Amino acid sequence: MNEVTLDTNSAWLQPRAASSEKGRKRLATILQVAREIFALEGYSKLTLRRVALQTGIHLASLQHYFATKEDLLGALLDDTNLYHDRVLQQIMAQPVDSADERFIFFIRHQLAEHQNIHTCGFFFQLWSLAPNHKFAQTLMEKMYTNYSNQLFQLMRDMRPELEADELQQRAALIVAMLEGMMLLVGGKKKSTVSFDKLCRKAEHVALQIVNS
Repeated sequence: MNEVTLDTNSAWLQPRAASSEKGRKRLATILQVAREIFALEGYSKLTLRRVALQTGIHLASLQHYFATKEDLLGALLDDTNLYHDRVLQQIMAQPVDSADERFIFFIRHQLAEHQNIHTCGFFFQLWSLAPNHKFAQTLMEKMYTNYSNQLFQLMRDMRPELEADELQQRAALIVAMLEGMMLLVGGKKKSTVSFDKLCRKAEHVALQIVNS
């Protein structure tokens, strides 16, 4: 993902930090720089001073947006969630022949993201940080709850007769499968398994989980 979708009223932002067009553009640059540092180098390298330097602004100016680097990480997670929410809205608005087709569009989008080195790096870093960092663990749980809920919305149209708890369990299984694939083929890794073939198989298995 290369777009910035963070709400300028986000709780992670300092009050009135991005109230102007110039402020919103600067916020977009800050988040893009921070995402790249975190994805490629990790949380230890994600300092406000480093982000300010690479953004080309003074540290005090950056702190006008984010008081701490935890706030910055929280904003990155919110931005990620909002981006995928918008993708889901676009998919839901597309004319399709069936709910199954809409579901497959979503699965293909998620799998395509696995080929983005920054997206994969972001999740790899978050996974490694979460076990020993309560703040990151909380953010990750929020992110995967959002992911499961997106699948739940799509699956409810496919299997309206199923109880909500059953749909949530199946959504969790599909999330686990898709995220696990990132370890094998994420970020254009060399693999003995064809990415395209694996994606087609994943689509088939995801449909089986929903429709079984």
